[in-house]
Amino acid sequence: LPTAIIGIFFYLITMNNVFTETYDIERFDRAKETIRSPITIENEAETERKLRETVLSVSDRYTIVEEITTEQIKYIEEIFDAVDNLTNTNEAESEEKEEQEPISNTELFYQLQEILSNEITDNVDEIVFMQLIRNDAENREKGKKLLIDAVKKVLENGVRIENIQSAKEELNATIKYSTLDDDVKDVLNKLIDFAIVENSFFDVEKTLEARNEAASNVEPVIIRSGDIIVREGQIITNEIY
Repeated sequence: LPTAIIGIFFYLITMNNVFTETYDIERFDRAKETIRSPITIENEAETERKLRETVLSVSDRYTIVEEITTEQIKYIEEIFDAVDNLTNTNEAESEEKEEQEPISNTELFYQLQEILSNEITDNVDEIVFMQLIRNDAENREKGKKLLIDAVKKVLENGVRIENIQSAKEELNATIKYSTLDDDVKDVLNKLIDFAIVENSFFDVEKTLEARNEAASNVEPVIIRSGDIIVREGQIITNEIY
């Protein structure tokens, strides 16, 4: 008997700790009283929502292919260097043989076509070569330096397919507001489409790595014992239910 009495006593004093109050509620009803959480538990739905939002907020990662930048700069150098080489050689030979007429610009153009890379001759308007041949060496050198510096700056910042037009416009503005002669500006503008290409590409691995890192830093949402789940008079939404 004493054992039974002691058992009943301990049951009565611990009943509040083991008894969980239940509520008769329905979705979209108004709460008749303020309901608090009886235990500390993770709000899995809210944690999942927070995790999803965090992952989606991570922007895509891109990788700039430096080899493309280097290649484009080399093409530009090749164009100007080839023109300089042909015109200088032509002038030197004319001076050596005073009676000999210098090679015509048309002939220089054909020679230029033969020595330039196919990538250049296939993608650059022929008129550009004639204009470069007609310009003097000093103007060509100024144009070459400005174009290479500007193209390098644009490509090093990365050009994605969706912003390639804005990259070209940036280069166009640099040329427009330079102090170069108008005929040089005209040549450089014709080279923009050839010089500016996509060199920044979506990087799956870097993007996944960034998203995984962001997800790992998300703390679980905890509903602590005694936290208010719904206040008296509040609509019981599907999420609360």
